[in-house]
Amino acid sequence: MTSSSSTFKLVCNKDQVSLLKDVINVADKTYKIVFNVHNEGFPISTMVGFKMYTLLYELNRDIIHSFKVIKENEKSIEMVFLFKSVGKEFGLAPKFMHTITTVDCIPQQPHSCCCIFNSVDVCNENDDNISIPKKYERLHTNNSVLTIQFISNHELHFDFTFSLKDNDNNNGDNKNESPIYMENSVALMIKKMFCRLKVFTERMT
Repeated sequence: MTSSSSTFKLVCNKDQVSLLKDVINVADKTYKIVFNVHNEGFPISTMVGFKMYTLLYELNRDIIHSFKVIKENEKSIEMVFLFKSVGKEFGLAPKFMHTITTVDCIPQQPHSCCCIFNSVDVCNENDDNISIPKKYERLHTNNSVLTIQFISNHELHFDFTFSLKDNDNNNGDNKNESPIYMENSVALMIKKMFCRLKVFTERMT
């Protein structure tokens, strides 16, 4: 865990993947997913990059309705995720994320580095290249940071911090936000996606 772990409370640590929730800054609805991936039979460090997002989609088609890369270069990628409905029985609309993610790789000790993927929201759904059905509501990702520490070519440490704010108005009107009892369910869904990534990566040969 990080030095900020004192503000986070453990929600679930099943499958060697820890989901934690910020219990100090409650209004931010911030979560953290932390886990290690180890595979002696494959250099999993070569998997780190924007291709991970495509892999997350392929491993979670029962959760993600569609995934589209709008633009991509060496340092950034613009993506749209449409998620299948979580909490449909409670009248909640399905969610989408439209983000630009940038990456910075920071060299550390010899033969090691740390890659930081920082995601921010994009608000240009009227672009002809982007089609988001009106029934979808935005899931904000302004606080989304994925840090991957290279322990070795065969071992990685993941630390993913994200917010579940889903109110576009930011005016104190919470009528469209997920009810409190649904917040952990959405976070657990995201954790499930990373659990599958961990299992897939550790089984590669």
